[in-house]
Amino acid sequence: MNVNAILNADMATVRSWALGGLRWWIGQLGELVPARWRAGGGAQGTLALFDGAGNLSYLRGGRPVPKPAQADARVVLAIPEPMGLTRTLTVPRLGAADTRRLVELEIERLMPLPPEETLVAIQPLPQGGDSAASSAAVAILPRQLVARAIGAATLTQLVPTRVLLLPASEGGIRYDFTPVLREQGLLPGRSSPALFWWGLVGAAFLLNLVLLIVRDQQSVDRLAALVDAQTPAVTAARTIATRARQFELNADLLASERRSHDALGALGSVSATLPSGAWVQRYAWSGRTLRLTGYKRQGVDVLAALRRDSRFANVRSANSDVIAEIPAGQPFDVTAILKAVAR
Repeated sequence: MNVNAILNADMATVRSWALGGLRWWIGQLGELVPARWRAGGGAQGTLALFDGAGNLSYLRGGRPVPKPAQADARVVLAIPEPMGLTRTLTVPRLGAADTRRLVELEIERLMPLPPEETLVAIQPLPQGGDSAASSAAVAILPRQLVARAIGAATLTQLVPTRVLLLPASEGGIRYDFTPVLREQGLLPGRSSPALFWWGLVGAAFLLNLVLLIVRDQQSVDRLAALVDAQTPAVTAARTIATRARQFELNADLLASERRSHDALGALGSVSATLPSGAWVQRYAWSGRTLRLTGYKRQGVDVLAALRRDSRFANVRSANSDVIAEIPAGQPFDVTAILKAVAR
């Protein structure tokens, strides 16, 4: 099958593919269930035993019972093992569906009857070890014999729910022909009240799931509407917060600049430190570096006064400019680095 075949398929073909895939998946899941838990694990209810001549006898729990009086009563139709053919085969370790297809391909070689005249039932046998091969018990019944048995049950107003090949001994294998009969349309499908109620439970579960999805979507829509309604307020709050943060950054930057460029503080520090008897003619300050040029009286040491103050560092005489002496005092030219400004 290629892509073009899939794209060109009509809806009926696609539906058959989907149903086939669903049946395959259900079959694979069914094989994971233990055999004793499956619906076909044993015979429940009244057993209608067909004698091959059109007559039925009834058993319940291994004991003879009268025919069910209720019209359309459900029974398990049983055919004695001597009316069929059985044998044990060694087959590859495959799933139930694959094993059945493999046996059906070889049925003409294994059994004396033509394939179109027979019905095949396969029962896997327990197999230990890790061998790649396994054993399977195979039984066949003539199609006409099974049709007569179903017809006899229908004439007596009974509804066969399953068709079994009843073993001659108590511990023998019960071959279930129900799946192949339903597949070929010889046995009607199940229509028990349990299936109706289980279908109702499934529908209720799906309805609850849909309602949960719808309510979840509605809650998401309400949340989205609430978010949209709060978008203008959130935008305004974010704008205010951004402006406040920018104002704080600007204030911090201004304070930092004032701390590093406090001209009045630097002038006050110099004025407080400069000894009496000295006066500044030229004052230069570049943020950290000071240059003081002026005059001092005899015996006044400007360099020593500045060096004693911890706010000044690297105090030295510049003497780069020629300053004329005056009768009032001696010239000085000093440079220093201002480490801290007095507050």
